[in-house]
Amino acid sequence: MIDKEYAQAIEEIMDIAVKRALNVALYPSSIFKRTAKGKREQELIMRIKNILNSVQTIQKRKSDLKTIDNKQNNKTDVSDGSANGKFTGKFKPILDLMLHLSDEQEVFSDDDIRQHLNTFVFASYDTTSGVLQTVLAVLGSRPDVQERVYKEYRIVEVFGDNKELTKHDLAKLVYLEAVIKEVLRLYPIVPFVGRQIDTDIVFRMYCKYTLRAGSTCVLVLYNLHRHPSWGPDAKEFKPERWLNPATLPTHPNVYAPFSIGKRNCIG
Repeated sequence: MIDKEYAQAIEEIMDIAVKRALNVALYPSSIFKRTAKGKREQELIMRIKNILNSVQTIQKRKSDLKTIDNKQNNKTDVSDGSANGKFTGKFKPILDLMLHLSDEQEVFSDDDIRQHLNTFVFASYDTTSGVLQTVLAVLGSRPDVQERVYKEYRIVEVFGDNKELTKHDLAKLVYLEAVIKEVLRLYPIVPFVGRQIDTDIVFRMYCKYTLRAGSTCVLVLYNLHRHPSWGPDAKEFKPERWLNPATLPTHPNVYAPFSIGKRNCIG
């Protein structure tokens, strides 16, 4: 579904969004939509919609599921969670779930599903690519970390000389996982998130202050991940800290690279 044209459109939309965020005069939509950037954003949105329409992912999957239902009694299950193309295990593709809700409960229209798919693809593409870039940049600047990651991958007892890496091997890459977690801690892909306050919240621990209902609270994850609870080396890049869970902060929300709560990262 993601091709070069789609990816370029996403990148340009993100660039426009950042420039708008840095210019208060462009905040009102009535003004922004009349600017060159606002008009360009609408062009890009239409281009993305046209790409999604041309792919016809929804129609094709609907046809596939109907064909499978006609051939199977929907009781067959195999180890990988699929039965001749239809997923029947615990985890199912988001598209199958939305099509099921659309068919059984008429919750979503095809356009609704298309919009949700675009949100998932957009969010996962941009954030994943950003994290990978940061991981590679860190590995390039830390030869010692890079060498340890390489050695872990090349351990003969784990992978062998000619074995290809599979998803089942990922759990064995303990140090690589620690590197990624540490990158997300120090360089979260989204450094801050906003939350709208539904009811008054009173802080009494350090000072008496009330967040009023209807206001917006900004959670700065960048600073949260450098909180003193991480220890005196909170600002240092140390993947090793993740190898010993006993040394990590005990509060579950002190590490939130994908945000916190029900409105966390959708990608």
